[in-house]
Amino acid sequence: MILIAAAIFVPLAFFTVGASSAWNAVEDETITSLERVTTMLHEQALRAFETHEALMTAVDQRVETLTLPLTGNRQAESNAFLSALRRSAIPVSGLAIVDLDNRIGAASFLGQSAPMELRNPAFIANLRKQTSRVMVSPVIANLTTGARSFAIMRRHVTSQDEERGLILSLFDISFFEAFYQPLRRERGDMIALVRDDGEPLVLTRIERESGEPASNEAAVVLKSARNINATLRLPGGKDQSDMLYMVRRIADYPVFLVQGRSLGNVRQQWMIRIAPYLLLLLTSTSFMLLLIWRMAGATRREQEAYARLAVEEANHSAKTQSNVRLKRMMDTNVFGVVTFSDKGVIEANDAFLLMVGKNRVTFKAQGFTWLTRTGHDLARDDYIKAQLLRRGSCPPFETEIQIGDKNHVPVLIGATLYERDPFTWTCFVLDLTERREREAQQIFIMRELNHRTKNLLTVIRSIAGQIARTGAGWDDFRDRFNTRLTALAGAHDLLVDSNWRGAALDHLVRSQFAQFHDLSTGQISISGQDINLSPRAAQAIGMGLYELLTNAVKYGALSTPNGRIDVRWDIVIENSDALFKMQWREIGGPPVAEPTHRGFGHIVIAEMTSRSVQGEVLYAFPPEGVEWRLTAPLDAVAEASESPATNETDRIRAA
Repeated sequence: MILIAAAIFVPLAFFTVGASSAWNAVEDETITSLERVTTMLHEQALRAFETHEALMTAVDQRVETLTLPLTGNRQAESNAFLSALRRSAIPVSGLAIVDLDNRIGAASFLGQSAPMELRNPAFIANLRKQTSRVMVSPVIANLTTGARSFAIMRRHVTSQDEERGLILSLFDISFFEAFYQPLRRERGDMIALVRDDGEPLVLTRIERESGEPASNEAAVVLKSARNINATLRLPGGKDQSDMLYMVRRIADYPVFLVQGRSLGNVRQQWMIRIAPYLLLLLTSTSFMLLLIWRMAGATRREQEAYARLAVEEANHSAKTQSNVRLKRMMDTNVFGVVTFSDKGVIEANDAFLLMVGKNRVTFKAQGFTWLTRTGHDLARDDYIKAQLLRRGSCPPFETEIQIGDKNHVPVLIGATLYERDPFTWTCFVLDLTERREREAQQIFIMRELNHRTKNLLTVIRSIAGQIARTGAGWDDFRDRFNTRLTALAGAHDLLVDSNWRGAALDHLVRSQFAQFHDLSTGQISISGQDINLSPRAAQAIGMGLYELLTNAVKYGALSTPNGRIDVRWDIVIENSDALFKMQWREIGGPPVAEPTHRGFGHIVIAEMTSRSVQGEVLYAFPPEGVEWRLTAPLDAVAEASESPATNETDRIRAA
């Protein structure tokens, strides 16, 4: 009777303890999962707000030099500055400077227009009532683009504690939703980004049958959290289950993360976990009763034989399961798997054989000796063997394995002990070739970027020096320097579009004309072969055309409605040399007289262009209109490898 009672109550006690442990484990895992996801959300939001802080610091420094409200050129410069900042930060869809009258003085918004609320001084004045230096607005819906966003504003305070205005950044809510939604589907019932007054900025949740709006639910949770970082459980209502929530503040911002999970899901996971304990209870009880019945009628010899058989079966099962796990791991072929003994390699998967250039037929017939670059056999490596015997595994390390007589493959190696007797171990190999190639490519790109930046700075320094020598003061220098940089930027846009392989001359000419005149009026005629200019030639010709266009608009053919400009170019063969010829001619404009003063524009048109392409420039002023001709070797103008003119030159020479 004692054995029967033990056979029943011992498994029952084991089941009770297991069920209790399972509940505690599930609840702890739920809290841990909530904390892990909340940490991920917190880091994501914090990175976004740190982007905001970086932008705010840059704008803050800019505002120190401005006088609000902004007008004229200062406003345009500030708009351009904010536009460049906004494009550098993905979460931020808008930047603005707000003056003391609660009006936007300078701004840059995605979609070119600010939401209606931000254009309302009363809306901004209401946000100013928040006592903290950093203020967060409610959700703003842009009726033009359909985007939803919220604004974070910071007071700009001078060193004398005087407030000069607000610096505002607009965050696109879709940026947060794209991150929250996948996590919510897998890890919880609700994820919300909430203001300190309980109003949600971002909210994603599993819909439940409840009359209480989700926004009120987030507000109630935030109100119930006594600490800034809190874990709390709220009782469910009539149609709701109990919920477990995590609340965490985002740094010093008046914004909180609220994440919740239903305890009903926890109970379901607990029921799944105790199912094996229940099955074990039934199995153990049945087994114990059967064992008592067998023991009552069995002899000692039978008992010993049964025990011996059970031990052998357990050992065989354990070894079989270990072999199955290893076989599955090798068959995945995600990385190389090799099994060693003291005699060398005894098994390898297809991924490793592909890495070392062997096929399975050759491997089975000839075997394989794995040597490092120094000729050392890894199968007999004392360090690996000592680590395996002492720890059961060897920490990962990088080396190079020898393929053939000269080739080597960089790999990351880790090992684990398979059996001690006979001594057998398994090595996991990851090919690092692609990673090394990516690192080399990154180094090459950085060097190329450094080279091109130096070239561009040299050109800009040359422009500044020339203008400084011929200028008439700071204002004149600033205006002329900005216009030259505009022309240089236009040429660079074409070079960037073609990945710095050159710029099409036709596109370059048309882009320069488009800055000054409508090409559809018929006053401008453009013709010539398709020629792909080298980067150096594109910069020089682009700046020369800009100077010619500036003069034509001010004094020449484009200053009157009847004037015309004819631009044409061609490739000719003279004395077996391929030459590039380009002509600019103005017709029908005011009478022309040769200028008495030659400024920087004349230097660009007549000297810089010719020097850059190793050619000659004719710059004449007949009464009927200005003429400009450029003659240069084709090799100094066209892109060497990809220029359409190269094929054309070969065709002309062949003829």
